[in-house]
Amino acid sequence: PEGTLDSQLFRGMTVVRGGEYMSLAGCVHMGGESFTDKYGQGVIDKLASLGKDIVYLHNEGFVLADVKAKEHGFNVPFKYMHLFEYLRNYLRDHKNNITRLGKKVAYQANCATRWIPEHDAFLDEIFELVGVERPPRQYERLNAVCCTAPIIGTDRELAIDIQKKNMEDAIECGADALITSCPICDRVLRRPTSQFGLPKIFITDLCRIALGEKPWPDGSP
Repeated sequence: PEGTLDSQLFRGMTVVRGGEYMSLAGCVHMGGESFTDKYGQGVIDKLASLGKDIVYLHNEGFVLADVKAKEHGFNVPFKYMHLFEYLRNYLRDHKNNITRLGKKVAYQANCATRWIPEHDAFLDEIFELVGVERPPRQYERLNAVCCTAPIIGTDRELAIDIQKKNMEDAIECGADALITSCPICDRVLRRPTSQFGLPKIFITDLCRIALGEKPWPDGSP
């Protein structure tokens, strides 16, 4: 989201991006599971050439280093961390800067979270630190539904039906906002969250709101 890299959360850090750093793990959603085996070590080597520790902003990148590397025997010569763990650590170290939000939220899990379900614990800690409650709902954790990005171009009717059920479920549990952590989920769910009047907040923005950098949004896109 706009302004993220100017936040105190990432002060002094450098962002790298580009096709040569593509995680490849996400290609499984498009029938490209073999890409990881063929090119994964090359991506890791490219990141290693930076000579820095890595905080992965997207789940698929972390999955390549932490899950797929073990499956395929890739060498990962750098230290790395998931975004959730990094945010948890930052918030825990800056508790005095946090204004607890007193809200209820629903979380939209992206596809790669199924490879790393244990990292949901970091997300729950983030929610606790910023003062939001995650009420139980039908479509979460192991029962989470896709944002519909892979099918919206081929079966729009099914995609809209899934989105509708997801939004209604989030509202029914009492959520004041839907939290996303994947740029694709965030973009695809812009329309349905707007239609249902449910604010959509990226996980880094939720932390920024608690740190006083941004206001709580309304239901507009």
